[in-house]
Amino acid sequence: MTIILRIFTVGTKLNYCFAILLIFILNTFVVAAPVVPTHFTHLSVQDGLSQVTVSDIIEDNIGFMWFSTQSGLNRYDGYNFVNYKKDQNLDGSGPMGDYVYKMALNKTTGDLWAASSRGLSRYDQKYDRFVHYPLIDSAGMQHHFVATVVYDRTGRLWAGTNLGLFEYHPNSDSFVHVELNQSAKFRIQDIEQDINGVIWLATSQGLYAFKEDRPLYTIPELEGIEVSDIELINKNQIWFSTNGKGIYSKQDSTDLRHVIKPLKDLSSELSSPSVSSIKQIRNGDIWISTLGGLTITRSENNAEIINLNYKKEKK
Repeated sequence: MTIILRIFTVGTKLNYCFAILLIFILNTFVVAAPVVPTHFTHLSVQDGLSQVTVSDIIEDNIGFMWFSTQSGLNRYDGYNFVNYKKDQNLDGSGPMGDYVYKMALNKTTGDLWAASSRGLSRYDQKYDRFVHYPLIDSAGMQHHFVATVVYDRTGRLWAGTNLGLFEYHPNSDSFVHVELNQSAKFRIQDIEQDINGVIWLATSQGLYAFKEDRPLYTIPELEGIEVSDIELINKNQIWFSTNGKGIYSKQDSTDLRHVIKPLKDLSSELSSPSVSSIKQIRNGDIWISTLGGLTITRSENNAEIINLNYKKEKK
């Protein structure tokens, strides 16, 4: 919506005040509009990308862009790619698995953690090599499939597998298994901590929450529904994306009732209710990746919702 305001230079104080008042009134009706890119640059195998299915993107502390794919990790300097494929010989040349899902950046050292189909690895930026970390649970079983690795808001590092949760202990440079409800069988896809210290788990079977020394709590509103991602929005909201049910949210406050509400207006406008990820970028815009394309919006109640639908390129 575009509003054109013409102010006549009559030169009286009354007219000046009226103009200021009119601008204020009109601004209350202006829709919060995100910045929509007018052009996208496509990067493919022909440009050096190892594989086109990209599950995560991250920028490191010196400006390199990293892409996780079904054929290892890719580092991009804006011109060329460096491919780090599965570490076949266990010599630190690449991540443990072919399929790399999520990444997490240590902003202090620049080291990059990579969760993959065959284990968890840390890219040592200083030595340009990978270090692998076994995830062994309390029963002595090693977890090979690692779906996610996350730094929470307090700086703690977590790894989620198809059967469990692990926390990194810096003093021993190792991961310790976190005991959850033994009857819970799910793949952990994302992890975040709220202002109360409650840990939220986005899983293949719903949304769960727990606090240290307390039992795992199932969120009834999303029981049995795949929750794909968790994102802190404006430091006072937490959004949860689902596969088929759109987006839900809660206030990140000291309220311990954990009221989870669907964002009905936003979810109804998405190009698809199957949402894979949510990311709030530096200017406050929120980018939502769905099965049907990209949605860009903001968190304000009257925010405009822009859908950039996926179109298959013609050959």
